[in-house]
Amino acid sequence: FLLGMIICHIFSKFEQKGRPISFVVWTIIEIMTVAIFLGYLYFGRYDYQFIHAPFTGLVVLVFAFDGGYIARLLSSRITLYLAKISFSIYMVHAFIAIVFEIICKRVFPNIGIPNNDPTVLERSTLMGDLYLIPYLAVVIIVSHFVCIYVENGCAKYLKSKLLKSNPRKVSQKIVVAE
Repeated sequence: FLLGMIICHIFSKFEQKGRPISFVVWTIIEIMTVAIFLGYLYFGRYDYQFIHAPFTGLVVLVFAFDGGYIARLLSSRITLYLAKISFSIYMVHAFIAIVFEIICKRVFPNIGIPNNDPTVLERSTLMGDLYLIPYLAVVIIVSHFVCIYVENGCAKYLKSKLLKSNPRKVSQKIVVAE
């Protein structure tokens, strides 16, 4: 929380001064930030996890300016849509993975598995990718409907109930994604 406040303060100070940095320079800064963060994640040691927050804060700060090519890619319609349904994805992905594995084992017990050896599937990246594509499609489709009917439905219901009790305090605090 404190780190978020510090990042907000730094961002506000730089935003007030305008953007003297060019699009190309921002893109280079974004690429370097992603490379540093991925390098930290890949090569970082577990006992150095206390520096995870500053690295994450750096990524948030750099991309908050929305100044380079990567930030523009992350602002595309598809990524904004995935961001909108991200909580639903988080809520349903594990359940769908379990159901998906059970269905795949029953419907396709030996498909693509040489010599009926089920451990080949765990070792084969191609088979893993082939199962991953429909799994992700199902997760996104289910998450879309969970977002519309559960998340937004509950938010609208709570907003209507809370507005009846005290409309001035609640009306600005609950936002429903549409």
